[in-house]
Amino acid sequence: MKAFIVLFLGMVIVFFSSCASTVQVAVPLNPQTNLFPANPRKLVNVSIDLPMNADTLRKMLVVQNSEYLLAMGQYMNFFERVLTVDNFEAELIRAGLAGEVASLTSILGAKRAYTLYQPFVILTLLSERRQGEGWFAMLRLYDPKTARVVFQNEIWLNLFWDAWTDRGTMFPLFNSLLEYLRRQENVSSKGIN
Repeated sequence: MKAFIVLFLGMVIVFFSSCASTVQVAVPLNPQTNLFPANPRKLVNVSIDLPMNADTLRKMLVVQNSEYLLAMGQYMNFFERVLTVDNFEAELIRAGLAGEVASLTSILGAKRAYTLYQPFVILTLLSERRQGEGWFAMLRLYDPKTARVVFQNEIWLNLFWDAWTDRGTMFPLFNSLLEYLRRQENVSSKGIN
């Protein structure tokens, strides 16, 4: 009986330690694949994929106030600059545009910052619970010039088995975004942003 209890407790410890998830540990791209080390079985659905001129797109990425999103944006090696919303607003104040751009969270404020300061896109990480389907994580790329979302992807979250992990959630989403960004290299600037 004692051996059974020890074996059972050992199995419980192994089970729970294997369920531990790593989340929000930004890593550089794998030099062999030029992608983040994602779980290859995780499927990402792209719901919005609009063309955008790469020269405009790569100028600056603005992310939510998260060191993780800031680091991931930098590790993508696509954008000339990556800033958090707070850092960008501080730059706008230093540039004397505080009175011109009230807030980056409004459509008009973001458009004014784009026009008065420099081109940029805004990346947001979202989660959503859908009735009968469960939880989804999403990345959304917003273009202030046109006031539209140019890219959005999502991944279903299996919270029981996978939880919210970098390899199972975040890295597949970022790899999907990277594929979109790289495809924009072939987009002509004629008539597009």
